[in-house]
Amino acid sequence: MSYKWNEKSTLVFLNAYQKHPCLWNPNHVKYYDCLAKNQALKSVIRELDIPLNISGCLEQIKAIREK
Repeated sequence: MSYKWNEKSTLVFLNAYQKHPCLWNPNHVKYYDCLAKNQALKSVIRELDIPLNISGCLEQIKAIREK
């Protein structure tokens, strides 16, 4: 069962995502560090407090980028 995203949860997601430049800034030192990215994604998921895993988090990032 997938999570139904609404405006509030998307804004919380974006605020949490923004705190981790290793996920979105290609000039960041740890942009190519998979362990750092996984830790950052787990941190984003903890902030959201919704049933989500890393692949679901990556899908949401992709969906937002495509808009």
